[in-house]
Amino acid sequence: MGFDWDLFLLLTRDIPENLDRNKGKQPIPKEIKELVKRRDNNRCRLCGRNKNLIIHHIIPNGSSEPNNLVTLCRRCHVVVHQILAISGKWKEVNYHILNR
Repeated sequence: MGFDWDLFLLLTRDIPENLDRNKGKQPIPKEIKELVKRRDNNRCRLCGRNKNLIIHHIIPNGSSEPNNLVTLCRRCHVVVHQILAISGKWKEVNYHILNR
C-alpha cells in the first residue's frame, strides 16, 4: 500500500479558509471511533500503519459524524496538524504524542 496523496491534500490543503479557530470540535463517541477504525480496516488511511491510531476530523472543527472522520497513525496525525498550523488553517498538535 502506498501513501494516499489525494487524502493528504484533502486533509491539509482543501480545508475551508474561514474556520472558526475558537470553535471546539465535537467529541467523538467511543462507538463512532470503533466504527471508523473498522471502516478504515484498523490502519492509517495515509500510510497504512496499524499502530498508534487516532481518529482525525477532516474538517477540523466539524462534526464527529463518520463521513468527517478518518483513521491516522500518530506520525501522520502530527504531520497533518503541523502543515495545518504552518498554513494558518488550524492548531498544532503537541510533539510529545510521538513518544507514547
